[in-house]
Amino acid sequence: MKLLHYIDDFLPTIGGGELYVDTLIRNLPSITFDVLTNAVDRKYRTESYYNNSTIYRISPANAPLKENGAFVKRGLFYLLNVLRSSLRLTKKKYFLKHHSYDVVHFHGEGINIEFRPFDKLLRYPLLSQIPDFNFLKGPRVLTLHSFISYFTNHTIDLWWEKKLIDMFDNIICVDLFIFNKVKCIMGGRSKQVWYIPNSVDTKKFTFEPITREDKLKVLFVGRLTAERGLEFLQDFIKYMPAYVDFTIVGAGSQQVSKSIKEYIDRRKISFFANVSNDQLPRWYHHADVIVNFVKVPGISRITLEAMACGRPVIMFNIEDRTPVVHGETGFLIKEDVGELVALLDWINTNRGDLTDISYKARKIVELEYDNCIIMERLAKVYHSLVAR
Repeated sequence: MKLLHYIDDFLPTIGGGELYVDTLIRNLPSITFDVLTNAVDRKYRTESYYNNSTIYRISPANAPLKENGAFVKRGLFYLLNVLRSSLRLTKKKYFLKHHSYDVVHFHGEGINIEFRPFDKLLRYPLLSQIPDFNFLKGPRVLTLHSFISYFTNHTIDLWWEKKLIDMFDNIICVDLFIFNKVKCIMGGRSKQVWYIPNSVDTKKFTFEPITREDKLKVLFVGRLTAERGLEFLQDFIKYMPAYVDFTIVGAGSQQVSKSIKEYIDRRKISFFANVSNDQLPRWYHHADVIVNFVKVPGISRITLEAMACGRPVIMFNIEDRTPVVHGETGFLIKEDVGELVALLDWINTNRGDLTDISYKARKIVELEYDNCIIMERLAKVYHSLVAR
């Protein structure tokens, strides 16, 4: 069986959808996977990859946007990238028409994401209508890794998500809230929709017992963005107790924003940027507890990785956070700094209970979220599509 992953960005060292694709390629050796993705420099480049797979990087690459540049210059850069995105899409469609695969696996919702801001200015989905893959005759499946409209009610975002769901009859959702939303949007239409969560490599993210030290070691891993709780993170730093030793691993961050750098310098917080996924286990092992301030429902890969290492995670209590169960496998709080500090006070004086929770966190990940378990479920999806 030969499959193609269609994903706009593929540099799987950090995480997200890119790591999802990489995990599939490395854990299903009986299937040959190719990857169709954007170029990262000026040249079209074909790369050999794991297990006889090939990465096809389609040019042209986007121009780097400079946030501190003049408004007009940034506008020109943006328009240039819209044109480049359109040209890449044309080349990708040509590729799809001239290559044969048993299944084409798309990864959204960020397909040609450069089109959407332009359409928002027009207040009409002009460019967003261009990505259309109904011309493909073979089976195709979409994995939804997120739902951007959770943060916005903009008509263009809502239109795009509905278009994606209309375009695919086979949809995999990595979180339960995404699954429920897809079901709601599709209404009574006949589609195959699966809830298959992200997985974790429990051989890489190994369990290590928590060691008692004077300070409570707290770790934040993630992108320093609003949806990852940046504002709450800043507030926590302001009121951080003296017994806390706090470390930030800014996944994918090139630099720290000025707004948070002042707090980090003042409170002598350790900050590390661009840490690859392969290096994360040692950061989890060094911590006592992980804080994950993601502001959407569901469970993130960071939480699963931390739990696999035996590190309880603190998350906001938003809808279903399974497998984080408060007081059993982790902790759930309101979006309130006072409640977070009170919880850390309790954890600091009840380290024995934290140890018990750490073992339970590891156990649930082993039983339900290990790569082998989730990969088998995904392989069944592929085989069912080919057998039809």
